Amino acid sequence: WHVGSVANMFNDWAPETGIEGPSGLAAPSTPRGETMSDEAIADTIAAYAKAAAESKRLGFDTVEIHGAHGYLLDQFFWEGTNERPDHFNGATIKERSRFAAEVVKAIRAAVGPAFPVIL
Repeated sequence: WHVGSVANMFNDWAPETGIEGPSGLAAPSTPRGETMSDEAIADTIAAYAKAAAESKRLGFDTVEIHGAHGYLLDQFFWEGTNERPDHFNGATIKERSRFAAEVVKAIRAAVGPAFPVIL
């Protein structure tokens, strides 16, 4: 999982890579961290796929992607935290779901068609 812009809101720990989210917002009108670059988005999608493949290799029988409760995937779903000017945003939830769909597609490619993937 990736917590996006809500990382470290209640403690002093900070990731080495910095805090990133779809638009650098933890909530509407609440700046937090940086807007993810196209490269960061591609790297994050690849990291989800790599983590799923490693989970399968280590013997786990399924992988679950947490896409709710303000975590990164959820931040892409909402207009208030996704103000991107690109194809990862849009007027409908279908359009704003592109990031999550690409994560699932990459995971599916990494683990194969028979491995359970829960979202």
